[in-house]
Amino acid sequence: AFCMPLKKVDLSQPHRAILREDTRHQHCHIKSTNLFANTQLQQIAQDNNAIECILHQGTRVTEGTSSNVFIVKKQKILTPSLDLNILRGITRDKIISLANRASIPCIETTITVDELISADEVWITSSSKGACPISILDDQIIGDGSPGPIWQQVHELYSDSIQSRRT
Repeated sequence: AFCMPLKKVDLSQPHRAILREDTRHQHCHIKSTNLFANTQLQQIAQDNNAIECILHQGTRVTEGTSSNVFIVKKQKILTPSLDLNILRGITRDKIISLANRASIPCIETTITVDELISADEVWITSSSKGACPISILDDQIIGDGSPGPIWQQVHELYSDSIQSRRT
């Protein structure tokens, strides 16, 4: 094991993600308890100048290599439900809770690749990135290419909740 300092993510800048088929669970013949497949996919994202690799099984979006996925469609936040064998994220849970308290509709459901690509907003969440907007998916611009208003509202709620813990 080793430690590295976290790099601060500039959330004011557009970020790019790439989309890949989620084949991690098809390799059960490999006896391992590590996240080698996730590490490989994250390297592919970095090689493609992307912050994350968003995964899908067929037409259903699952998660990122080290993040959860959210989209905004018609002023509603959608995130894949946990029934897809995805990892429940601490930041994911916090974002859902904050959205619900702010009366922003947040629904755990199936998200298709087409819905992801045509979303008004896309973000990923993780402990190291918080809620990070994705403006480009592969070569497709999401929304108008800038962080959206629902992300801005949720990001402010999340930042405030982090600050209140520190004081």
